[in-house]
Amino acid sequence: MGHRVKALREKLDDIDADSKRFHLEVRDEERASLITVREQNTSSEPEVIVGREGDKVIVKSFLLNSNNDENVSVISIVGIGGLGKTTLAQHVWST
Repeated sequence: MGHRVKALREKLDDIDADSKRFHLEVRDEERASLITVREQNTSSEPEVIVGREGDKVIVKSFLLNSNNDENVSVISIVGIGGLGKTTLAQHVWST
């Protein structure tokens, strides 16, 4: 086992020597900067919602009037940004 450890250390020394020969350096601060932390924000429901009451009633009735106890009803709300998908989901959830 001692011979294996010695061989491994020699390989590591060779790698270290090669990195110096090619001017390779480890820069921990640069590697850490590649990791971006996404800030959490909260999205609150607006005080006045115009034109979504009918949609809210349809979604709630679909979700709550399921006739099968084993299945869970799911609705996907899709569309381009700014249409009010999150607002509709929050509006249904809050009432």
